[in-house]
Amino acid sequence: MQTRIVVEEVGKTYVKPTGEVVQALSGVGMTLESGTFYSFVGPSGCGKTTLLHMLHGLLSPTEGQIFFNGEKVTGPTTNKALVFQQALLLPWRNVVDNIKFGLENDRTKSEPERQTICERYIQIVGLRGFEGHYPHELSGGMQQRVNLARALAVNPEILLMDEPFGSLDAQTRQLMQEELQRMVDWKRSGKIVIFVTHDIEEAVFLADKVFVFSFRPGRIMKEIDIPFPTPRSLAIKEDPTFLKIKHEIWNLLAGEARKAMAE
Repeated sequence: MQTRIVVEEVGKTYVKPTGEVVQALSGVGMTLESGTFYSFVGPSGCGKTTLLHMLHGLLSPTEGQIFFNGEKVTGPTTNKALVFQQALLLPWRNVVDNIKFGLENDRTKSEPERQTICERYIQIVGLRGFEGHYPHELSGGMQQRVNLARALAVNPEILLMDEPFGSLDAQTRQLMQEELQRMVDWKRSGKIVIFVTHDIEEAVFLADKVFVFSFRPGRIMKEIDIPFPTPRSLAIKEDPTFLKIKHEIWNLLAGEARKAMAE
């Protein structure tokens, strides 16, 4: 079955403890299709993460509606997984048990089946030999691989990623961008992947389509299709077309970033 998310004129307003009203998003509309990787890029405070949380069901829109396969999104469901910037692993659990955590409420799977799933994703994310290690024994990149494996193990139709590489050093971040394409085969599996980032280069490198957001209230300034086939190597970042798209997005965002800095 084709998976589809439809976002209809969504807005989100917050009221601060001081009583000040802040409009985070306004008039956001998009259609997201299965087998596609989407990046959301924009300045700080443009509502990217707010929209991601509404797609997951953690937040509700103040205006507009979000539909998943024709059904209104009213809360979190098991077919969606959210990966945060910080790995948020359980420190008292080793790699296997952290990955298994998301499967423990799945009554349809036996313990041997859960173990087999964990072993599969340990292999996929390249952590064979580290099964018994605890989070404090792992590097930042390895922790984020466990975090990703935990999300993938529940086989979500929708994978939502909120700056998952933002806390990594520059070299590890680039390598994780390349490895993510191997770990998450969205075209074959039909998953919808949504990746929030401030990094224009990262957005272009990973995505099939980039949504460029304005400063608050966040609106979609432009949708940009990325013409390169996947998986991509890091060398593509030197391609003239890649650089042209990167500069186009920066030109769109430069003024918006200045607004964010002036806040």
